[in-house]
Amino acid sequence: MKELEKPGRSSAEGNMFLKFEDLRVKRPLGVVYNVFLNLPPHAEPRADSPSYVGTLSFFGVTAEARSPKSIAMPMEAPLQRLLRGGRAISPMTVTLLPTRPPASDAAPTIARILLVGENP
Repeated sequence: MKELEKPGRSSAEGNMFLKFEDLRVKRPLGVVYNVFLNLPPHAEPRADSPSYVGTLSFFGVTAEARSPKSIAMPMEAPLQRLLRGGRAISPMTVTLLPTRPPASDAAPTIARILLVGENP
């Protein structure tokens, strides 16, 4: 679980996005990660949870500094589910859970996780 590095601000011109910046791996992971926003402690992490955002794949990501990869996930529906459920959305935490154990020497990293209020 990681608290968002910078809180985003709402934008009248676009939707909210959860942005993962500068993804890197030493070698292919062979796994995807389920992404959750404000997953309660001891809650079972399931795809039908109001906290579920989607899946994050490192497909095509390398360790090369010349080609950092960033991924943005739409947040309008996940934020609405949390609000409808009466759940707080501040402070925001992001939890990434692999669908199965990743390759032990893959060493995945994400430099920053941001909530942005415009199309990244």
